[in-house]
Amino acid sequence: MKKLMFGLAIAAVGTAFAVESSNVVGYNNTAVGEYETWQFIGASFEAVGNSTFLPLSSLACEEGISDGDQIQTSSVDQNGIIQFKTYEFWDGEGWADPESSEIIGDDVGLELGKGAWFVSSEPKHLTTSGQVKKSVHIHTFEEAWSINSGAFPTSFCPNSANVSWGVSDGDQIQTSSVDENGIIQFKTYEYWDGEGWADPESSEILDPGFAVATAGKGFWIVLNNTNPEDASFTEVSPIGE
Repeated sequence: MKKLMFGLAIAAVGTAFAVESSNVVGYNNTAVGEYETWQFIGASFEAVGNSTFLPLSSLACEEGISDGDQIQTSSVDQNGIIQFKTYEFWDGEGWADPESSEIIGDDVGLELGKGAWFVSSEPKHLTTSGQVKKSVHIHTFEEAWSINSGAFPTSFCPNSANVSWGVSDGDQIQTSSVDENGIIQFKTYEYWDGEGWADPESSEILDPGFAVATAGKGFWIVLNNTNPEDASFTEVSPIGE
């Protein structure tokens, strides 16, 4: 479920919004599968105020965030190995860095369009909230593997006319789910130069309205054939300037 709350006048038809307010704020409740104790989450809002990211402390949860729940961010080291940085929820204290034993407060978060793993003892519905960006968002890359999300609180459809890509033939999007045995399963989509994103299992090009991730969910982007410094993708805001 997603909900947007508007400051002044707004006219809406379908998914097209004509906005006259200076700010549009709202929240996403992420969908979660019945076995998803591991799930990708993402930042689809800008923070309200001066912060450049959504603090981990701003995450809310229907079931409650429990002692020992984790958020894991990723980076790629000089050897091309994916490294994860873990933050842990300490009941009564908040999110902490277990390496330093320090509470992080509002100092750590997710930048717009970035994602992370959320790891819990049971499937949980997370809520992210903030301000919707009114202009286009350009995703740039520094690493061959990165966890990303759509930069707006809508489902992410990679072949939509609102998304344009600067990647190469064979680059990938990978989404995840957890099966009944607790094993993480990945679904791979592949970029076919001149055609767009495709499902390599069926050899079919994805429809423009086909969503690889629902609002507020993350996904891997794997640059197999593009130098990260040369890769990007751009999303057009659903609310316009």
